[in-house]
Amino acid sequence: MATSLLSGVPLWSLREGLAVRDAGPAAPDPAVDVPADLRVCGPWIDTAGSSAPVVVDVLVPRPSPVLREALRRMTLGPVALHNVRGLDEAYRHWQSGRGDCGPWRRVKEALDRLGGSVVPTLASAQGHGLLLSLLATARGSAFDLVPTPPGQAVTTVARAHLRPDARVPELVAPGATHRAVLHDPASLAVVETALDRGAGTVGELAAAARVPGEVARDVVGYLRAGGLVTVVNSGP
Repeated sequence: MATSLLSGVPLWSLREGLAVRDAGPAAPDPAVDVPADLRVCGPWIDTAGSSAPVVVDVLVPRPSPVLREALRRMTLGPVALHNVRGLDEAYRHWQSGRGDCGPWRRVKEALDRLGGSVVPTLASAQGHGLLLSLLATARGSAFDLVPTPPGQAVTTVARAHLRPDARVPELVAPGATHRAVLHDPASLAVVETALDRGAGTVGELAAAARVPGEVARDVVGYLRAGGLVTVVNSGP
């Protein structure tokens, strides 16, 4: 049986300072109906202050209307892409782990090519606000979410810690592809519990942190995708 990827609401945005611009017509003949290329460009700013800004300039050739609209919305801040016309059904299939999610996969492949320019954010399914956001530590970092069952044992990666100088709590680790900005007490409780307990199942983390099991599972899933949490294999 397929396993649902998420119970919460995945949101997407472009990194602060980036813009989406037309890159000129994709065909020299204006009578030919070929979509114009796009560029995602601007300064790639490390808000942790660990490096100077560098310039991002990524060509998105001949984007579909769906991808064009998705990127436009992502410049506005964290948005739910399942509201984009043409993505709604495929997006729900991806989130549930069931059915044809081809249209969303094609958009996700384009977002993966943008790497660390994309900011994945997780929001509460109950409408209680944002839980966490992942900020890439390198421009080539991509986000790939995989299911994490409640009985799966996990642990934070080596030298993972909460940044002491952050205005909003952040989980960081040397070599991790992302750092996690923890917007909500529930996500912070899961992280603090994982740091204190070491290895444990997702269900055990949820109980110890006193958060709903589906919230702990979603938070752990995002942290795994960001390289901040890893699974613990029980076999020899």
